[in-house]
Amino acid sequence: MSQSEAMKKRALRGFTMIELMIVVMVIGVLASVALPAYQTYVKRGRVTEGMLQAALAKQNVADVFFKGSLHPDSEGYGATYVPPTASDNVLGLTTAAPPSYLNSATAVADAIRIDPATGEITIPFSTKVESAGANILVLIPYVGGAGAEVALPDATQIFAPPSDGMKWKCRAAGATSGFAVTPITAPTLPARLAPADCR
Repeated sequence: MSQSEAMKKRALRGFTMIELMIVVMVIGVLASVALPAYQTYVKRGRVTEGMLQAALAKQNVADVFFKGSLHPDSEGYGATYVPPTASDNVLGLTTAAPPSYLNSATAVADAIRIDPATGEITIPFSTKVESAGANILVLIPYVGGAGAEVALPDATQIFAPPSDGMKWKCRAAGATSGFAVTPITAPTLPARLAPADCR
């Protein structure tokens, strides 16, 4: 083998190494762009799980709303509600459901909670979704039409079921869609992680 042929082989090996480094760099850039988007996608999936876990609470509020109340009840819309079990994404759902549900304001950060008077549902997510202090999504029941929403009657007091149908509004932190009912608990989950109707 001549000296010029040996130099050509070395030059080709060097060129191949540069090509390989460029390919690795391009893959790194693509991964750095795709990874945050994927993480947001996974977190949104976990929020969807929380929304599904809250379906039982929504049904409980609807049952009380459509029956009305013949006597004052301190549990109001939360009467007979027991949170679901088995979730790593929603707080308070990793152990068996308690025989009686603690429906107090201090329970907001511990499990899916129904506000006794308003029927508002708070969903606190685990740190797999977002850090503590930025992890609460709020579902607000109301009657009335767009722009004229009214809170439900106070279920801790006597009330007759209204003739108007009940609807739900989901709220995340920084929600910009118009809504006349102010949530009792401020939502803290970032809007980017919430479903579109919560923003």
